[in-house]
Amino acid sequence: MSRGLLLLALNLALPALAYEPARREYVDAGVHVPVLTRPPALLDFVQADYPPEAFARGLEAAVKLTVTIGADGSVADAAVVVAAGDGFDEAALAAIKRFKFTPAEVDGVPAPVQIEYVYNFVVAVPDAGAPSADAGPGEVRRGPHATLKGELLVRGNRTRITGATVRCENQPDAGEALSDDQGQFSLEVAPGLCQVVVAANGFFPYTTDEGDLQANEVREVRYFVLEKSVGYQTVVKAKAEKKEVVRRTLERAEIQKIPGTFGDAIRVVQNFPGVARAPFLSGQLIVRGANPSQTLTFLDGVAIPLLFHLGGGPSVINSEFIDKIDFYPGGFGARYGRAVGGIVDVGTRKGSADTYHGVVQADLQGASVFLEVPVTQNVSLAGAVRRSYIDALLPTVINAVNTNPDNGTLLVLPVYWDYQVRLDVGPKRGASLTTGASNFSLMAFGSDDLLKVSATGAA
Repeated sequence: MSRGLLLLALNLALPALAYEPARREYVDAGVHVPVLTRPPALLDFVQADYPPEAFARGLEAAVKLTVTIGADGSVADAAVVVAAGDGFDEAALAAIKRFKFTPAEVDGVPAPVQIEYVYNFVVAVPDAGAPSADAGPGEVRRGPHATLKGELLVRGNRTRITGATVRCENQPDAGEALSDDQGQFSLEVAPGLCQVVVAANGFFPYTTDEGDLQANEVREVRYFVLEKSVGYQTVVKAKAEKKEVVRRTLERAEIQKIPGTFGDAIRVVQNFPGVARAPFLSGQLIVRGANPSQTLTFLDGVAIPLLFHLGGGPSVINSEFIDKIDFYPGGFGARYGRAVGGIVDVGTRKGSADTYHGVVQADLQGASVFLEVPVTQNVSLAGAVRRSYIDALLPTVINAVNTNPDNGTLLVLPVYWDYQVRLDVGPKRGASLTTGASNFSLMAFGSDDLLKVSATGAA
């Protein structure tokens, strides 16, 4: 939880000190006017409890209050002048009533005064290692963060590097991590982009970018750092430095331009290096020679048994739903399970809420229909369905060309179908994302495959 920052505005409101010209008139008339000889000063600041729901929604607020300080420096009364709502007003009042000030002095004597105070609630990650006011002994309160952990190795001989510093150049508040005797390090950073810099004595600086870090994500990496040579040196020019975490991502715009997919975007996975289609009628993939069952497929992070229909058929997801495809031939995180082959994670896109869109496709194997419609300004619905008809088409063609009724043929034909339905609810067009609006998506999908035995002609 981030601590609330304060903005102190001591606008003294003694009735007799409201306006200097009026004071002079009183002085000229021989009337004594009190003079503030020492303003109050804050001694004990009390950290307000950040409202949990507001913190979860990322809300910030500024609560303006009038505070009456007694002659002993304690807070006698406090009232909200400009309310913020969402629980901020109550939290600010509860904290300020426990403040302690030095007594104000009027004409050199302690006296009660009234000040104006603004309590700001700010969602921010504090400096690494800096405990907040309400943290317990040895406890550090932090906002949402990601963890970057891994090991440092010498490029060429893979010796572990000890005593090296790892930091995010673009996140100075994240601090630094020091590699241990095993060359391992762990650094907590803010979600988003981290421009990694590795510095070690006797090594060239190593820099790389770790992008798209998610809150509460633990990303494991391995960095190979080049050692400085002593004496003669041989320089070999090669490709840019690469991390040993491999992920190939194809976005929608790129997928649509790749030839040879026959209108099925997911087929592009079969063209990746080290990937092959499983033999016979299976719809599985072989990655780097691993058993097909050791390569897992996902749709929006949900595991699905097959990505393709049997018999060399198309993928089980209509291409119009595809937003991107992530392919991990290795080095993937534990969230994908215990596979030893590869991972194919297909992400679907949000439906359009401002236009109608439809696609109809047909070939010798089957036909598919895709349609997305805007229901309201912030609700869209998309659906797709596909059905093969080779089981009906091929026997009809064979019977038509077979002139001898005694020549019978026994066929084993694949029959498949699939469907997808997605509902998206989001902010209205033109609405600001800072108004607390949220997005909601619901998707249902299914597919089925079977082998049909069909006889043509006479048996």
